Amino acid sequence: MGKLSKAQLTKAKIRIEGGESLRSVARDYKVSPSGLSQRLSPYSPTVKKAAKQLVAAEEQIYSLKKTEQLAVFSLAEELRAVSLNLAGTARVNSLTAKRFAVIAHKQAQKVSADNPMDNQEEMQAVSACITISNNATATGLNLLKINRDGEKNDKPPESDLAAVYQKFIDAMPQ
Repeated sequence: MGKLSKAQLTKAKIRIEGGESLRSVARDYKVSPSGLSQRLSPYSPTVKKAAKQLVAAEEQIYSLKKTEQLAVFSLAEELRAVSLNLAGTARVNSLTAKRFAVIAHKQAQKVSADNPMDNQEEMQAVSACITISNNATATGLNLLKINRDGEKNDKPPESDLAAVYQKFIDAMPQ
């Protein structure tokens, strides 16, 4: 089978999208229809792998008794809800963190650079705002850390969602 250049692949795709048959286009380029189809596939290896995992999971689920299938779907729905709630919490908390960081900055501008200890009240307000701001970032930072750690290890995402949530909970400040 001949190897096609990017330009040839683009032309082949245009012809197929224009209504020519895959077989006819493949014949003109002296390649197999299946080989051309694979080269033109819009699905990346990652998407294909995820799709295969999804099919395998569905097969595993449907091999269970009906009551167990219901339990799986119920648990999955609960985990999705937890995930959405955590993401929403992180989003709202990031806004809170930003707001208190801005307030801390405004209060800090009131502190004299020459005699900062003369402004104890403002210093306490700055400290309190910074603490609130930092605490508000915890949920989002922990979610980002879990995601980044999964990418760093260069291994597939945790298949056991309970373990992912346990990592999140373990990472939360006490």
